[in-house]
Amino acid sequence: MIGSCAPDFSCEAWSNDFKTHDEFDIILKDIYHNGRNVHLSGINPKTHGNVEYYNGGGWISHNIKQFEIGDTIRKDIGKYTIFVNRKGYKKKILFQCEGIVYQDR
Repeated sequence: MIGSCAPDFSCEAWSNDFKTHDEFDIILKDIYHNGRNVHLSGINPKTHGNVEYYNGGGWISHNIKQFEIGDTIRKDIGKYTIFVNRKGYKKKILFQCEGIVYQDR
């Protein structure tokens, strides 16, 4: 479960920031993870161009073990859910904070 001891921390604000600002569609070629910071790089499956994604908010870091090189991972603006696709495997990662699961509508 993710949360924070900081007195001004808000799950609502954190989840809304992830929902409204984070977007990626990557066939993973490289994963770098250091604490809360994550750098994902790979190929966009639609354009076939190189793409990089950086996140320091902690949610991707919390779920990093669910990603493997070669996976296609996608998260759309306006959504909480991350989709992970690999050969023979599909998974949805739902955004969670302090026991609250944030659903896409």
